[in-house]
Amino acid sequence: MHKILLILIVTLFSTTSYAAEFTDEQCSAAIVGIETTSDKISKKSVATFLESLTSKTCRGSVEYSEWSNEALFGVMQKSPSIFFKSLRTSSKSIKNQVQQELSQPIHDGINYPEINKSISKITDSSLRDYALNIFTPFLKKHLSEVKEWEKKNNQKWSYGG
Repeated sequence: MHKILLILIVTLFSTTSYAAEFTDEQCSAAIVGIETTSDKISKKSVATFLESLTSKTCRGSVEYSEWSNEALFGVMQKSPSIFFKSLRTSSKSIKNQVQQELSQPIHDGINYPEINKSISKITDSSLRDYALNIFTPFLKKHLSEVKEWEKKNNQKWSYGG
């Protein structure tokens, strides 16, 4: 009985410390793991990426912060089902960090309509509703900003390449 309890405690602490902390190399590897073709993105690579978002080491790197923000939007577009399945089962701190990242996009060229189109193609209706519930407020904010920009500049917004 004592051995089982000890194993549970050690497992809990080792899982918690691993989930909370990454090395610089692990931070980069977490992003590389999801910046591959969509058919190569795994649930494990997305889960690792999501964990890296809350790592003090990763968050302390400006390069990681910029790269991970862009990668977050990219994986939502390339593999929305895997991304939102992983997010749905993530900790509250990860969910909060994703919300924070979505509220502060690193640049204005992120193609929200295309991400929304990808999310809308999720076949599991419960997962699709979950994803749209998270993403729609950011989409609406973006579209409002685009509309305002177009009016102010008398030009049509373009997402580029």
